[in-house]
Amino acid sequence: GIPYVGTGLIGNSYGGVAGSMTTGPETFIIEHALDVVR
Repeated sequence: GIPYVGTGLIGNSYGGVAGSMTTGPETFIIEHALDVVR
């Protein structure tokens, strides 16, 4: 990813969009932090 937190990420209770440089591990952490994994 990018060295800056929050760069290229937007999300709400319906879903989210991350930048093309977002890695799998980052996506995993984001999903769990926003509780979108069910």
